[in-house]
Amino acid sequence: EWVGGQSRADIVGWVTPGWPEKAAELGYRDARISHVKNGIYGEMFVAAMLSAALVTDDIGRIIEVGLSEIPASCRLAEAVSDTVAWCREESDWEAVWSKINEKYGHYHGVHTINNAALVVMGILFGANDFETGIVVAVRGGWDTDCNGATVGSILGARSGAHALPTKWVGAFNDRLLSFVRGCNENKISDLAARTFKIAKRVQKGGRSVPGTEGSESSLVGSWSLTSSWAGVEGHYSLVVKHDLTGTLANPGWGMHYDLPKITVDGDTVGFDYFVDKDGWEMEVRFEGFVRGDTITGDFFTGVGDMGVTGVRD
Repeated sequence: EWVGGQSRADIVGWVTPGWPEKAAELGYRDARISHVKNGIYGEMFVAAMLSAALVTDDIGRIIEVGLSEIPASCRLAEAVSDTVAWCREESDWEAVWSKINEKYGHYHGVHTINNAALVVMGILFGANDFETGIVVAVRGGWDTDCNGATVGSILGARSGAHALPTKWVGAFNDRLLSFVRGCNENKISDLAARTFKIAKRVQKGGRSVPGTEGSESSLVGSWSLTSSWAGVEGHYSLVVKHDLTGTLANPGWGMHYDLPKITVDGDTVGFDYFVDKDGWEMEVRFEGFVRGDTITGDFFTGVGDMGVTGVRD
């Protein structure tokens, strides 16, 4: 029941704006890999709050939406409700912290429940001040890095990038370093753009036009695709069979890949293939839309994303 799930809820909340049910579902699917009970509920709760924060600036409503996606009788819901009540009673965050510590301080320092209470305290005291919200959450102790990041994520989603203080975001210089192989150097703006693309696909895939569900036949056939990366243009031939297997080839580069599974949901399509890189395989994921005789999307790779356009042959 530790805080790991809760601390990685951001992406599933960001890609489901105004759709907290989907955010909670994705949060559940992620958290259950490594967590149980309230450890799972923590990710569902924060994911739903983030989804709500992208469409409303009412902090109370954001918390209510988060609570609506977890069991009403669970210990996490009790701690959140207690914290909301204490924040209404007290004007001093340290007085609220004392009450949280008295009732929930017996939990481990990286447990979901006590840290979720600090997150709620942070976003309530930070309702009118982004910096105050983060500082209050961090000064509350326990899992400080996770709590500060979660509060900043919720308040940032609520207010929008334009409202983030330069003091807090300017120092990053639009740069994020990662230990993920092939993705060490990143621009925050590029990651934001990629997240936005995924959000559009999630929304589109979950709310397809009536009558288009399961329209696999719209993809069957041969397609000519064009992509560009680092100024180099690539031309591909995509062939999709009736059983939704297929092939992807680039004759000019001597590339040919079998596609054992192509997924179709309404007008969205996706498939994976693997490129041999001197003995290790790099996965490439295609995600896009089919509209009549055109296809658009992106190849997502470990070294950058490539926009793709195509037409039916």
